[in-house]
Amino acid sequence: MIDAIHFRQRAELIVLHNGRVLVTINQKGENNWRGFPGGGIDEGETPEEAAVREALEEAGVTVTNIKHTGIIATKRGIQSKVKDRSNYAGSQTHFVVATFSGINTSQYNTEGDAVKWEWLTMQEAMTVLQDNPYYQLILRTYLK
Repeated sequence: MIDAIHFRQRAELIVLHNGRVLVTINQKGENNWRGFPGGGIDEGETPEEAAVREALEEAGVTVTNIKHTGIIATKRGIQSKVKDRSNYAGSQTHFVVATFSGINTSQYNTEGDAVKWEWLTMQEAMTVLQDNPYYQLILRTYLK
């Protein structure tokens, strides 16, 4: 979904379980990166619904205790194209926190960007996500 001022709306889900956080290992072409399950918010979806859907698609996990925690807006240096071919100047990522409740692989998409996932302690997550200042901020601020 693109909002009126051309910021792509995204949602990412921080899934907690027994003192650990779910981190996805993503791949697009030759590029690999770690992050949280997430992606674009579809028309008519809330950020919470999108985050839950993305976690189900990318890692096959179901969750409870879903809570929207904040938004981080980032501006792109150049205009880019998204699936609907609209220009956008950046993105607004909604961060949602939830508790792991189970595995449901019925909608798990092995063809997506997330190729693997792992449960990490908060300290391990801070280390492997150290190159992303937004993830560092979210982990420090919202997961105290």
